[in-house]
Amino acid sequence: MVNPVNIDPNQSSLLQPLHLLKEHPQLLQANRIVIGFSGGMDSTVLVHLLCSLRNSVALFPEIHVVHINHGLQISAVAWEIHCLSVCELLQVPLKILPVHVNLLGNESPEESARSARYAAFVGILRRGDLLLLAQHQDDQVETVLFRLIRGSGCKGLAGMPVQRPCGEGQLLRPMLHHTRTKLFEYASRNNLQWIEDKSNLDQHYDRNFLRQNIIPTLRIRWPGLAENIIRTALLCDEADTLLEELAAQDLTDATGPYRNRLQISLLTSLSKSRQRNLIRYWIATLQLEMGCATPGYKSLYRIVDEVIPATKDADPQVYWGKELARIGLRRYQGFLYLLKPLPVPPAEMLWETSKSLQLPFPLGSLHIVAALPGNSPPTDFPPATLRVCFRRGGELIQLRNRPTRLLKKILQEKSVPPWLRELIPLLYSGNKLIAVADLFMCDNNTRPTTENGWHIEWRRSELHCGY
Repeated sequence: MVNPVNIDPNQSSLLQPLHLLKEHPQLLQANRIVIGFSGGMDSTVLVHLLCSLRNSVALFPEIHVVHINHGLQISAVAWEIHCLSVCELLQVPLKILPVHVNLLGNESPEESARSARYAAFVGILRRGDLLLLAQHQDDQVETVLFRLIRGSGCKGLAGMPVQRPCGEGQLLRPMLHHTRTKLFEYASRNNLQWIEDKSNLDQHYDRNFLRQNIIPTLRIRWPGLAENIIRTALLCDEADTLLEELAAQDLTDATGPYRNRLQISLLTSLSKSRQRNLIRYWIATLQLEMGCATPGYKSLYRIVDEVIPATKDADPQVYWGKELARIGLRRYQGFLYLLKPLPVPPAEMLWETSKSLQLPFPLGSLHIVAALPGNSPPTDFPPATLRVCFRRGGELIQLRNRPTRLLKKILQEKSVPPWLRELIPLLYSGNKLIAVADLFMCDNNTRPTTENGWHIEWRRSELHCGY
């Protein structure tokens, strides 16, 4: 409930707390409001706006302010002290989170700091929380230009979204449609104090170079630059929404019971641009679960030009991403598989069958399960200990009423993907092969599960193993 407040019509263009609430009524539905606070002008304005709303609106959600200390500058401690003094004056709690920025990785210093910052935010958000960040319209202009220079598509040129999921909560940029001039006017009108980050003057950083050299020059020639770029971002966002709607329809037709594979026959019935649109969208739907990177322009073209049209006997592969985010696509028997890199299997593991056995990630785990749950304990348990090995070549297996054959041939007949054949657990009692995971039992060693009262269960994620 908002207390009645009269707003001067002559000040309708000014940034005011209740105007912000009118633009973003979801603020009142938040479990908690968490504000990212650097101590600079933009975030100082944001904290002051929200504290003003808290003081004038009944039942306003509790506010928590968070300052991220990247530890990259000697003035970091002074920033902490300043942020503490501001929050004490506004009577709002402040939490300081130190983070480690990896400057030795493949990301730029700005990207590494951003990754560390967002990871810290995600770690503290609860379900129903709103994380508020202070980006404004000038930041959006910089973002769109920067992405244009980097060759982004519609999604990138749409700029930063006003709201998106973030961990357990949602990220909201409530000032994204307001200019920095408006923020400065608000800060001056309310006698706010803030600190200036000297690194913002360092033109070694791309955004600073854009902000100080390129954008001012463009604005002299084209005074309506910001409005035009924002309009372009909105049009790109609209186009991206339409592309996602089309991809969602295609994805429904292209996937079956396994979400990490697409039917080649459906893909080849589409134009190449539509194939790329579908593949990009498909991977985006699995990105969070699989912890993978999204494919870039070159990877998408290789998938469409090399993997999809490959001959049946070929094994084309495209991988992208770095370290833990690395992922790739492979083709097998009419399907396109999205796969994380699989581990080198261990030589051997011992399994105490009274307990489950955890296999190397992402191979899941092995379990002994009673054939008839709820009945009396089975009378014929498996051996107390089994050896778990993996294919080295030349293994022989005898299935029911079948002659002894090479395991390799059986796996081919069962359509087990080639990348998984070396990673299927082989279960030995002594030197006798009694089972190949839960795919089949060896007839010369073990009676059917309906007779012995137990069976083996291999629990694994098809999102990682592809089978």
